Amino acid sequence: MSDRKLLLFDCMETLIDMVEIPGEKEYALWAFEGSGVENCWQGQNHFREHYQATRKKLRETPPFDKEYSIYERFKMIVEITQGKDKDKKTEEIVTKLVSNYWAKYKAKCFVKNEVRDTLDKLSKQHDLGVVSNFIVEQGVEELLAEFGLQKYFRFVVTSVSQGWRKPHPLIYQAALSAAQAAASNHVIFIGDDYINDYITPRKLGMGSLLYDPTQKYLQINDRITSFIEIPEKILGF
Repeated sequence: MSDRKLLLFDCMETLIDMVEIPGEKEYALWAFEGSGVENCWQGQNHFREHYQATRKKLRETPPFDKEYSIYERFKMIVEITQGKDKDKKTEEIVTKLVSNYWAKYKAKCFVKNEVRDTLDKLSKQHDLGVVSNFIVEQGVEELLAEFGLQKYFRFVVTSVSQGWRKPHPLIYQAALSAAQAAASNHVIFIGDDYINDYITPRKLGMGSLLYDPTQKYLQINDRITSFIEIPEKILGF
């Protein structure tokens, strides 16, 4: 039996880290401040209120775990304040918000040397893929290319491209389809989110490793605190 495995990685805070992890406030302010369209709202608090209300509505309205791109989210916000009958103006405002947000987001990203070194080793012995919740279209692909990681992965599956967020089963199934693989212990999901990257893959018949650099989940055996542990750890699957 071949020892070759399919390793599915989460992206943010697993493959790619950030010097500042954004919360709801940061997501809104990164888009608003310096966008050139600040005068469309009464101030940053006004914009943030609309952002939070829109995000809450999407989160609590069925179908659950459906993904909406950052463009779609900002468009909803702009239409509330500008009206839906000004399509050209709406598009210009949304484009500026998205561009401003994405430039700030990318500037805060970095990759640890141990991640790069481990991926180089793993890719020579196993098949690698990325499965990530992400709201910027082609954003994960752009980040992987920018940091020179894209060469290690056979495919990238994102929530914004598939339409469903983890932990919805369809995004995991899309990854298995992309790899032409069936769920088994020879498919191992690796990521930092306890539900999305550890529990749900196991419910779907895969193996999983929890990436736990802050050591929050000491009770879990199948966990790693550093990427350099992965090659040895996956031997147990």
